[in-house]
Amino acid sequence: MQPLEMKSVEPKEESDLKEPENLALKGDVTSRSIKTKDLIRDPESNPNTKSAEQEELDHMEKEARSNFATRTLLNHPGVCCGCIFILVLTSLFIMMNSVSLTEFSTREYFVWDDIRVQRNDVVNLAKEDLNTEIYGDNEVPLRIDDQSRWQTFVMYRANNSDNVITYENIKIVRRVEEQITALEGYPRLCQAVSSDDSSCAPYDSVVPFFKDAKNQQDVVDTVDELVDTDYDSVKMFFETSFSKTNRRSKWTRTNFRFATPIFDGHKRYKSSDDDFDGQKEYLIDLYYDIDDIISESESDDLEIFLYSSIWWGETFGNLMLQDFKFVILSIAFVLVYMSFHTWTFFYPFVGMIEIVSSFPLAYVIYRYVLFVKLFNVMTLLSIFIILGIAADDIFVFLDAWKQAGNIPLLQKDFDKRFSCVYRRASKAMFVTTITTFFAFLATAVSDVAPLAAFGLFSANLIMSNYVLVISYFPIAVIFKEKYFRNWWEGLKSRQRQKQSGEPHLDNRKIQKKHSSDGLMNFPTPLKNGADVASPENERVVREDKDCSGHLISTSKKSQGLDACLPSIESERNPQNLDSIDATVGSKQSTCHQPPRESKVERFFETRMTDFLHKFRYVFMTCFLLWIPVGIYMATEIPPLSELERWFPEDHDIEIAIDMHLEGFHQGEEDGKITVELIYGIDGLDRSNLTLEDRYDPTSIGEIDWDKEFNLSPKANQLRLLQICEELRSNTRLV
Repeated sequence: MQPLEMKSVEPKEESDLKEPENLALKGDVTSRSIKTKDLIRDPESNPNTKSAEQEELDHMEKEARSNFATRTLLNHPGVCCGCIFILVLTSLFIMMNSVSLTEFSTREYFVWDDIRVQRNDVVNLAKEDLNTEIYGDNEVPLRIDDQSRWQTFVMYRANNSDNVITYENIKIVRRVEEQITALEGYPRLCQAVSSDDSSCAPYDSVVPFFKDAKNQQDVVDTVDELVDTDYDSVKMFFETSFSKTNRRSKWTRTNFRFATPIFDGHKRYKSSDDDFDGQKEYLIDLYYDIDDIISESESDDLEIFLYSSIWWGETFGNLMLQDFKFVILSIAFVLVYMSFHTWTFFYPFVGMIEIVSSFPLAYVIYRYVLFVKLFNVMTLLSIFIILGIAADDIFVFLDAWKQAGNIPLLQKDFDKRFSCVYRRASKAMFVTTITTFFAFLATAVSDVAPLAAFGLFSANLIMSNYVLVISYFPIAVIFKEKYFRNWWEGLKSRQRQKQSGEPHLDNRKIQKKHSSDGLMNFPTPLKNGADVASPENERVVREDKDCSGHLISTSKKSQGLDACLPSIESERNPQNLDSIDATVGSKQSTCHQPPRESKVERFFETRMTDFLHKFRYVFMTCFLLWIPVGIYMATEIPPLSELERWFPEDHDIEIAIDMHLEGFHQGEEDGKITVELIYGIDGLDRSNLTLEDRYDPTSIGEIDWDKEFNLSPKANQLRLLQICEELRSNTRLV
């Protein structure tokens, strides 16, 4: 190997010995020469003032300094990966053994500190105590406690006409009712006639009025007779347009009543509060059987709908779970897009693992640090949020990695490049993460427990994702860019040796060191196992990269250096700066050139930045003027004028709700409000409840009894009787 000829020149002045500071940097030849020219051509202009390029290099040098995090990740990537894996696996084990979806309940949507909610809780607690006083440890009679939420409606709507009261439709309604009452679970849930008679009480239906009808004319005659003689009793079964003059109705309904406590054939529940959720499960099972009957009984001219508040909650939960199939589509879309953006499947796959790993970490903090038990379907929706946020963080890190490859200072040193990228990307991701974190944390102050729980879990999920994206994902970058790439390039190198006919040597030494580009060199074949520096190994073929990135031998490499690098004399001699520029300019096609930035990067770096800077005061003024406008518009948002729709408008539940609330005449039980007056209560004591109970719908508190209340005096009893008489005589209430 011919040594590179080094020419020395005796400088005439001391200033010629001063080499610019930036020449010590491992940078691009073009950058070195140009900056050398800039600094030497006019040394007396302002020796203390740095050029913009030099300031940028100094800033980049500072950014490229390693810190504790980067040194740990670079020196011990395997240990760090193992620790993260153990942490995630432990959190996943805890989550799988403790997580359970909270049963849907309207109680959890009540405002915790609202006085009306507290009074409702007091009434429920008083009822429980009253039942305990009356029955003690004895069993409450079966199915005597009428549960208003268990009231169930089966509604029928004509499809192709404006009248559901036809002979064929009446037969279908009768058949559906007979099949429902014949179900195995119906007798154990139907409301009892009385405390002494456990047989099923009759349900409300229009069918008994038509029991003698043989044809359509009989149905018409029966309707006429009912309207003329008992209109107030039958109008509740028909739509609001049904009247004495209009004896047609597009829909009708059947009202089934169910009650507690029940006997399931094995266990006899003592009261309604005795495992109420367990008793409710039997009703839900019955609803599924009724739904099957409805599906089989519908005809072209008759649609049938099932509705109750319990069935609404069950359907809502099922719909939310069904929507989770879109999670798979979302993950697939993000995976494909990230693969397209990065031109590799490795980083998107690692990113998906990182996103999924965020959930057990967030749950452990949510459940065992913040002590929040409430974990419903709404909480799971945060996966859609974290998919977008995590993908953005990964793009930020990878784009920073790609852009660092365009910086000459960082191209040749992997550790500096990684440290700079890690420092800058982690700061950028932290800004976006912390703003989103506090946005969801603000939701946690909501008085509605599910919304607050959703905000707390999402905030924890976002922060857990950030911890993983600055620890787990960088390790993946280290493994791929530093180790896997070296292995792959070494494999290709050995393949080229075989194709070129070079001898394959059995005895070799493995030389591992950091090369000029910061990556690790691969095993280099040595003759007879001799030392690397021995003369007999001077002509051993060593592969390296030339300026264009192609693998070259040692002799070609020396030629490339002679062609690309200006002589040391020319760099030390200011008189030859013009020749340096000419040499560099003529050799740019063969020497290393940083990859050009993409059109998008150039657009935001030049045109977009210049445009924003040019009109910065205009934009600032517009935003400042918009702030009070936005605040005013926010204060003018009106409350909901109608019930919020949780289902699509064409969903069976929404159709049933519309018919139930507005589609029927009011019957004797419709539109009535039960008012309960309870005496002797001073309030609700929640002093013993903890933060954990704040998000538990079943944690109500205890009754604070009025110790001075006494109903024994005659005056108190007379006053109570007087209140009852006043309420009974008030025609506005009764």
